[in-house]
Amino acid sequence: MKILLVFLFLSFHYQSLAQAVPFILWENNYGGSNDDYASDVDTTAGNGYIVVGSTRSDDHDVSGTPSQTDFWIIKVNAAGNLIWNKNYGGSQDEAASAVRANPDGSFIVVGSSNSDDGNVSGHHGTVSYSDFWVIKLNALGNIIWKKSFGGSHDEAAQDVRQTSDGGFIVTGWTNSMDGDVQNVTEEGTKYWIIKLSANGNLEWQKTYRKSFRDISYSIEQTSDNGFVVVGSTIEPGGNFSDLNSRDYWIIKMDSLGTWEWDRSIGTSFGDCATSVCQSPSGGIAVIGFSNNDYRLIELDLAGNIENDYTFGGNSLDFAKSIRRTSDNGYILAGDSQSWEGDVSGGIMYSTDFWITKLNADTITWETRIGTPESDYATGAIETPDGGYLIVGHKHNNGGSSASHYGNNDIWLVKIGLNYVYVDDLTLGHVKVFPNPFTDVLHLEALENISFVQVYDLLGKLIFESDVNETINLNVNSGAYVLRLFDKSGINQTSQLIIRK
Repeated sequence: MKILLVFLFLSFHYQSLAQAVPFILWENNYGGSNDDYASDVDTTAGNGYIVVGSTRSDDHDVSGTPSQTDFWIIKVNAAGNLIWNKNYGGSQDEAASAVRANPDGSFIVVGSSNSDDGNVSGHHGTVSYSDFWVIKLNALGNIIWKKSFGGSHDEAAQDVRQTSDGGFIVTGWTNSMDGDVQNVTEEGTKYWIIKLSANGNLEWQKTYRKSFRDISYSIEQTSDNGFVVVGSTIEPGGNFSDLNSRDYWIIKMDSLGTWEWDRSIGTSFGDCATSVCQSPSGGIAVIGFSNNDYRLIELDLAGNIENDYTFGGNSLDFAKSIRRTSDNGYILAGDSQSWEGDVSGGIMYSTDFWITKLNADTITWETRIGTPESDYATGAIETPDGGYLIVGHKHNNGGSSASHYGNNDIWLVKIGLNYVYVDDLTLGHVKVFPNPFTDVLHLEALENISFVQVYDLLGKLIFESDVNETINLNVNSGAYVLRLFDKSGINQTSQLIIRK
């Protein structure tokens, strides 16, 4: 089959690549025949990625043999191919929450552990209760050191950062009043922050309590070498089982963990802060959800609110992660059940990844990615080539092009624009030539290419058709994105260069 796209030119027009809506470049899922979940991702040396979460599997991609739930950590290359995977834990349950790649090529991973055997030692209390568990790994995933921190009741570490002195700051929550948890006089769930040396030794610890149930989810070192920690607190008289009772709770500390200020911010519809990073102005950017929308609050280092934005659609939208991007914007990751408003491409009541790119208070682009089943994104990072990697998990066999193993698999999705600057371009099932071109573009396709789309670099769809006819299209000179679909719906993208 051959088709001919004829482009008739107007005046020269240039559009910024930064505003293009990215497409899926590749996606892979990883797991075994049981449940596997992803919680966080970071970049590694050599343009690869480190992903952490938990597994109950012992087959397919999972090389270990967990007795219950273990930390599961996978290393993949830039194309998403599995380099190594390892599980860590003991005879009880472990779950990893966060990972950061360190400048020396090692990794710091935090989460919770109920074990006192296997890889885990020094557990506090009985195995009915969990501890903070912190492990440092070398580039091959071998344990450098491992530490348990806690008291006689439950603790769970949620986030970690390497600090400017080469140590680590870890946040989470505790129910204890003894052991490593010191200077506590009231029962209840509290923020718990621990500062570790480079060797994992406890330097100081702090607890903060506002209500009977306070949960910390994320921490960041600030530009003044202090720390900001965010999560949720219960309104006076509230019930934690009622989401409408929760508020953002933001605490600013100095470099030794001493309280400087705190802010509780909420509405009558319920609010929860889930992730924090430094803002482009040197202040603090906090993401979470409020009234079923993404809510971004920017504050200065004195705690004054500079900006307060909400983004979302007509149903449930829950933000999980915020990261700064190289253009001084943000990449937000979470999940959405919306199909209107700021959310595009949704299916009614289906839960999908919702990824949003922001610059100032403007959505530069947003994209919804999912399968017919439930899909939950837990993080997104900018990649060295200017794309983005999204991590999460998908349920059952949701129609992904990747195989599926168990009830829940870890799912990695790489999005971006695949630019190819060659005169004659071959894209798997189709040959496109010449590229760049001036007047006529030829697509020589096999029978399984069924649909073609052309976008401008703002992400606007300017042409779509079945691959079975000659097209006349008026466009400006410049760059465009060609998107090709086969009969199963899998698509490939490439850039078209048009020159007068």
